[in-house]
Amino acid sequence: MARSKTVGARRPNLTAKVVRLTGADGEGVRDMAWTWRYEDAQGQPVDGPHEAFSSQSDAESWIGQSWRDLLATGAVAASLVDEDRVEYRMSLLPRGE
Repeated sequence: MARSKTVGARRPNLTAKVVRLTGADGEGVRDMAWTWRYEDAQGQPVDGPHEAFSSQSDAESWIGQSWRDLLATGAVAASLVDEDRVEYRMSLLPRGE
């Protein structure tokens, strides 16, 4: 499969899957989604892509490809969230900035 050339800024593929977990008795169904929250330099929320990922590694791969685009929109930090629990917060700034 040939890769197409892109001109200008590369936009990430923003598709995501949500996984449904069910207990052995069929009860307790819940959606599982890893998402990102973005902040500016003052710690205020910044609008960004509202994507949900089926695993932590999928979410981390996406941010690894998208952080430059997010930084260009004013986000300087991102928090990885599992449902309502923040897993961790990280800077989007290159080292030393």
